[in-house]
Amino acid sequence: MSIRKEDVYKLVDQMDEDETEQAYEMLKLLLSKKGKGLYELAEADNTPLDEEELKELTDVIKEESVDWEEVKRELGL
Repeated sequence: MSIRKEDVYKLVDQMDEDETEQAYEMLKLLLSKKGKGLYELAEADNTPLDEEELKELTDVIKEESVDWEEVKRELGL
């Protein structure tokens, strides 16, 4: 995909001052890590989860989880 620099400039022109500063920092980071993928550029957040985050995570796991034995029964395994 080829993107013209003019198109990037137009996007920057639409940003407010705070967004422009963030974009500038991201572009500097991209240039300093040339050749790396986006996932390699992201820094890990290893801070412990607080109580609210743990509760939310637990709730999602309960809602999204499926009992393996139930799946096997439904599939006739």
